[in-house]
Amino acid sequence: MNPFSYTRLLFLLSLLSLSSEARAAERWQRYENCQLVANEANDGDSFHVRADGHEYIFRLYFVDTPETSNDFPARVATQAKYFHLTVPQTLQVGLEAERYTRQQLSRPFTVITRKQDARGQSRLTRLFAIVGTGNVGLAEKL
Repeated sequence: MNPFSYTRLLFLLSLLSLSSEARAAERWQRYENCQLVANEANDGDSFHVRADGHEYIFRLYFVDTPETSNDFPARVATQAKYFHLTVPQTLQVGLEAERYTRQQLSRPFTVITRKQDARGQSRLTRLFAIVGTGNVGLAEKL
């Protein structure tokens, strides 16, 4: 079993909450029945989500999928080098990751977040999150 599996991560989070229930409630927030919001900026590891009546942009912990366009050529070149791919191949993998994420999030899902800033190059607020689909985390699936 993968040491970073969604189930193990949830177990560790629940152990942490046992030591300080009030402090854990302030730090981690859990949203059930979330919905993916269609947006041209969505990709494999960062996407718009409707949760608890609000729209958020979440970025997955532990995952970095390739970009889906060459809007940031230096970033794409770095990713291509890392993955030992050409730039067009890297962009294709990014598009496949985006499609896979969209398919995985087509049904209601769970988000767990500490609302930590994951903005990167975006001007909009983007938050790190763990996203669960069924009993497996999206990061693990990707």
